Amino acid sequence: MRVAVILNGVSRKKALFYRHVYPGLARAAEVEVWETRGSGHATELARQAAEQAFEVVLAAGGDGNLHQVLNGLHTATLPPPILGVVPLGTGNDFARLMHARLRAVDWAQCLQAPPQHVDIGQIRFGESLNETRYFINACSVGLGPEVVHRLAASNRALGPFITYFLAIAQTFLSHRPQPLTLTTDRAIWSGNMRVAAVANGQSFGNQIYVAPNASVVDGCFNIFVAGQVTLTDFLRYLTRLKNKKEVRDPRLHYSMATFVRLESSEPLWLEAEGELVGQLPAEITVLPAAQRFLKVIGLPEKSA
Repeated sequence: MRVAVILNGVSRKKALFYRHVYPGLARAAEVEVWETRGSGHATELARQAAEQAFEVVLAAGGDGNLHQVLNGLHTATLPPPILGVVPLGTGNDFARLMHARLRAVDWAQCLQAPPQHVDIGQIRFGESLNETRYFINACSVGLGPEVVHRLAASNRALGPFITYFLAIAQTFLSHRPQPLTLTTDRAIWSGNMRVAAVANGQSFGNQIYVAPNASVVDGCFNIFVAGQVTLTDFLRYLTRLKNKKEVRDPRLHYSMATFVRLESSEPLWLEAEGELVGQLPAEITVLPAAQRFLKVIGLPEKSA
């Protein structure tokens, strides 16, 4: 079996891939490792891997790397190969949901096992809705894109974890609720919001569980909207969200949908998996079972 690994070439955890993943993977399959050189390169490499008929493509990096790889696979001329993930990022939200591991993986069993068919989301955006992107975990407006903007302008000398949390804290302190109309195939919500997320997975932003009951195989999105919530209340609610609990507050809204339209009277950016997509308006549609995903099988524990 031919496996292409799209590895985040600037990841500080790159050495962990070569130490803990590559040896076992290379024993189980014919492996090529392609390291990214900059923003968007993972999409280009994944598209090449799909068009060269690799059976499996592994996204080795964080949520953003996974997002780019997914988009490369779904814009190729051939049907997308099996997708897998090696968690090397800061958040690793989708990798965590899929029980992906950095160590102790039986790659031979993984590659031989039938893959899981998971849902993905399709985003059409721009004034004429003529641009398309795909996501596998979640997309959002409000706080999320502002954090992404701040991260892009940050000095990374403090390391990814500190830089990430500083960006979140600074965004919280400066953010104001923004107008949004969210229309689904089931309901309409309109008002000022701090964040609105369309989730295929359960968490985003490093374990913020906006959809703790979400499933990637149910053919539906889980919708989360935090409306006109004070900064103090929102920060207080983050503790419950981190603990996988829904927050009972009339200003917070949970729902499900297969189609979502996002509009605003202000210029609002949309992000997906920590990558800026574009500005509203946007229409988001679930694509049921559209991606085959590699199941993770652990190595048997050594006997004493």
